[in-house]
Amino acid sequence: MATTNDYEKQVNEEWQRQVEELKKPNIMIVGGTGVGKSSLVNYVFGEQVAKVGSGQPVTRGMHRYEPKNIPIVLFDTEGYEISAAGVDASNFRTNILPKIDEYQAKEIKEQIHLAWYCISISNNRITDFDIDNVKLIQQKLNNRCAIILTQCDNDEEDSNGKGVKAELFKQILREKDIQLNVFETAAITNGMDLPLDIEKLIDWSSEALPEGDLRYSFIVGQKRSIQAKCELAKKEVIRIVSSTAATALIPIPISDAALISAQQLYMATRIASIFGMSSMGNTVQNLLKTQIASSFGILFAASLTKFVPILGSMINSAVAATITYSLGYALIKLFEKACNDYLDNGIEPDWVNLFSNESLWGDVREGMNQWKTEMADKIEQAKREGY
Repeated sequence: MATTNDYEKQVNEEWQRQVEELKKPNIMIVGGTGVGKSSLVNYVFGEQVAKVGSGQPVTRGMHRYEPKNIPIVLFDTEGYEISAAGVDASNFRTNILPKIDEYQAKEIKEQIHLAWYCISISNNRITDFDIDNVKLIQQKLNNRCAIILTQCDNDEEDSNGKGVKAELFKQILREKDIQLNVFETAAITNGMDLPLDIEKLIDWSSEALPEGDLRYSFIVGQKRSIQAKCELAKKEVIRIVSSTAATALIPIPISDAALISAQQLYMATRIASIFGMSSMGNTVQNLLKTQIASSFGILFAASLTKFVPILGSMINSAVAATITYSLGYALIKLFEKACNDYLDNGIEPDWVNLFSNESLWGDVREGMNQWKTEMADKIEQAKREGY
């Protein structure tokens, strides 16, 4: 069996490898002055990503932000002022639109993958400048553009509970033949979170990205949809379960269980990454890595022991799949709680308590029962279909 030191080395190596391999989606943020672009970005990605002056200028009126611990790249375009004389669109047309063309001519990792076009409800109108630019960006990005109506908490509700101005803006966009997804968001004031369509925006953004690796990184980077992280983690667990079961397709001795445990340790690190733990401070990360390494051997050995009376000295694919799934299920529950506590109350995770809590073992058992039930359902379905 592997020792705790072996696990610590594996965790550190795997943690670093996964961070380095993340492919970052490039997201462009467009909108007028004061519409809340920076607030929206910082809210979705969980920290002061769009700090004034911290971006690298790529052309006049466009800055590139690449946060150190978040797998995204932001291209923030300058705001514009609406006055009685109208909107001065000269710089946007002269510098920013040609820059988009320049990026789109490069290989996919350098391209602008997504655009969020922000329009404030408080401005009381959509300008011709907005209409024209939305159409141009929509065309340049092959419809990977969404319209974000900001400050919708200032909107009046109609009799159906919908925003009066928001519905009017959506009607104007339809009349202008703009068939893009529109999401309503609210200002974030006095510590109050009024997300409205934030979850929907995150889901759409993930699906709209052109590659699976970019979608994965976006879900890792965003902080507001814990549900999206849970769903992605579940998919990863199933994928790893399949790989683990294949490794043990031919029964192997328990003494060779490191072949299985290496995949499960990879899974533990993968789930931690999905829940954004690599974006937390070094202290929190190091404590987590230590706890994964020290607890993993205990969890794995205890799971094996449960099956030893049945198997004797061998592990088969069914056992490998059950153990892997149950551990993955429990880890998802653990990180979901850690994220919710952090978002709701600002409480940094107490990893020792989370990993030693009796509820973790309850989740392992629940995962085992769920896997057995799902497998029984699949077997019955196969029988009905004549397999």
